[in-house]
Amino acid sequence: MQRRGMTMHTRALVVVFVILAGMLLITMPHIHRDPPVKDGVLDLRGWEPQTNPMVFVAGEFEFYWGRLLDPGDFGPAQPMTWYAMVPQTWSRYIIEGKRLPAKGYATYSFTLLTDGTGETLALNIPAASTAYNLWIDDELKVSVGKVGTSPETTIADEIPKYVEFVDDRVETRITIQVANYLHRRGGLWTRLELGAKATIESVTERRLLVDASSFGALCFMGIYHICLFAQRRRDKSNLHFGLFCLAFSVRALFVGQKMAARVWPDLSWELEIALHYVASSALLPLAAAYVETSYPEDTRFSVTRFATAGWIAFASISLTTSPRTSTALALYYEAFDAIICIFVLLVLVSATRNKRFGSQAMALGGLISMGSFALDFLYLEGLLHFGNFSQPGLVLLCFTQSYSLSVRFTRAMETVERLSEELSLTNKELIDLNRHLEERVDMRTSELLESNQKLEAINNEIARMDEARRHLLGNIAHDLRTPVTLIRGYAEAILDGVVEGQENQTKYLELMRAKVDSLTGLIEDLFELTQLESRRTAFNPQPVDVLDLIEKLYSKYEHDIERAGLTPRLVLPETHHGQAPSYVSADPDRIDRVLANLLFNAIKFSPKNGEIMVGCSVGPGEATVIVQDSGLGIPEGDIPFIFDRFYKSPRSRTSSAGSGLGLAIAKEIVALHNGRIWVESQLGKGTKICLTLPIIPAAPDLNPEPSHY
Repeated sequence: MQRRGMTMHTRALVVVFVILAGMLLITMPHIHRDPPVKDGVLDLRGWEPQTNPMVFVAGEFEFYWGRLLDPGDFGPAQPMTWYAMVPQTWSRYIIEGKRLPAKGYATYSFTLLTDGTGETLALNIPAASTAYNLWIDDELKVSVGKVGTSPETTIADEIPKYVEFVDDRVETRITIQVANYLHRRGGLWTRLELGAKATIESVTERRLLVDASSFGALCFMGIYHICLFAQRRRDKSNLHFGLFCLAFSVRALFVGQKMAARVWPDLSWELEIALHYVASSALLPLAAAYVETSYPEDTRFSVTRFATAGWIAFASISLTTSPRTSTALALYYEAFDAIICIFVLLVLVSATRNKRFGSQAMALGGLISMGSFALDFLYLEGLLHFGNFSQPGLVLLCFTQSYSLSVRFTRAMETVERLSEELSLTNKELIDLNRHLEERVDMRTSELLESNQKLEAINNEIARMDEARRHLLGNIAHDLRTPVTLIRGYAEAILDGVVEGQENQTKYLELMRAKVDSLTGLIEDLFELTQLESRRTAFNPQPVDVLDLIEKLYSKYEHDIERAGLTPRLVLPETHHGQAPSYVSADPDRIDRVLANLLFNAIKFSPKNGEIMVGCSVGPGEATVIVQDSGLGIPEGDIPFIFDRFYKSPRSRTSSAGSGLGLAIAKEIVALHNGRIWVESQLGKGTKICLTLPIIPAAPDLNPEPSHY
């Protein structure tokens, strides 16, 4: 296993070495193939643009430090400072033992020798820090920024441009004035490119197309992976990779052909530099976060927070200070990035050893991108003649990682589909098993529900009986105490000799018997009411004609009303005897008890020569029975308590005599018949008690069996 692992790593290193070596070898043919500028002269006599379309202008340029010379100023009166190597930043030049500063101004010049073919040529200047003027012979061809001799008179700008001129002379002098006060690199630090006009135009358009394509592709990849993260937030690697691509796309606007300056010409150079640094410095923290979230098992020490803190600090400095400060700190930030890269590579090496999915491609892409950045660093420091490898290196990294994430997503979908099929088969089996189980559960549930209903009915019956028992005991204690006390008092009076004589003793004994009879009636009423409330009393409902029933019961108690000195009156519908019977399901004995309680209650509270009316009417679905007297009436505040047992407050009709159970018994009997009972009364206008009984369609059975409730 170890030998196999070493072989895999060796192959990866060989691939990286071949790619990096290829990048280096790109520069070598041009170094030896293109004639250099020697002692300020570029000899291109015999040059054939058809076979060698473009020449990279590099070598020894005439250099005049601290002087801005026009083409007409050259001559013996302007001695040359030195032959300067181009491309190179002038801060690397050492003149008379002293290194030149980054800030300053100077003039470059060289003489171009050609065959004077009359062909239109073009000279491309990719970059010059940070403002320049270019003359072809005595004609000013282009100005980028404003060249000055002080920071106040210099305006920085940096955008690739090319100039055209006709090769109609065998000797052409090219003069370039450069000034820099804001960048750590000053001078001509990139190679100039000379070729036919069509060639330079084609190269420029191709570079613009590549930059625009890179920007569009990176934006699309970034937005796509951020949308993937929005759909599945658990996988944060999509978010980090999407942000990495977006940051890279922003960086692409400020490097190469500098599309940002072409799209927004009024954008200041200082803001361009700041945005470039903010986007470029964000790449490494996002890359570290992407690697660590992709391989958390292999991350022993997280550097994302440190990288993010360094980026925030450097980005803040870039946005709030001048480019002179941010470009000077860029070297230190690059060293910080190099340290972070080492830790990120350690995570990738661990992931590769543990054979994590996609780790080899990520490690290879990381090495290539880091190598491209290293080559660009050497190029910017003047140690290489070619540069701008970081852009294709990062694009390659983004595409490889996008492919890796796509493969991971595809495999995850395939796994989900396979598991879904397995779950579908398992689900079918479970459905079959559940179907039989559900049948058994339904059958058992029905049995349990039936048993539960029976138990609930029994429990309700027991609860009702227990409630009736408690009410019975409470009522006995409530209403028997006074009669028993009186009987005991009468008996003690006789026994103690307080009551003397046969006649007086007989009177007291009669009083005692009356109390005993009253007590017996009270006990009977109380027992009956308790039986009614617990639904344990005999109840014999049968279809009866309600009008006939009320008429018979009225005749039964008519003489009792007359003996009390009152006038009875029966009110029934006039067509009573001629219309079809109106049946109700009722127990005649119980209805008799209700009517008797209501009538004797009315007799008790009606004055002499008063009137008691008994009436019955049949309406939709129910019959209404009315007992009305001409007594004193009931106070409005007492009406809600009329049907309460033992309600004998001064406000109640039962306060003067009786057990206080008659109306309560009437209420329970009416409730057994599924009817309603209520009171209507006003002081001084008498009282009317109404009750209703439901009408039934016909009389199917005239001899029903007794039922118990």
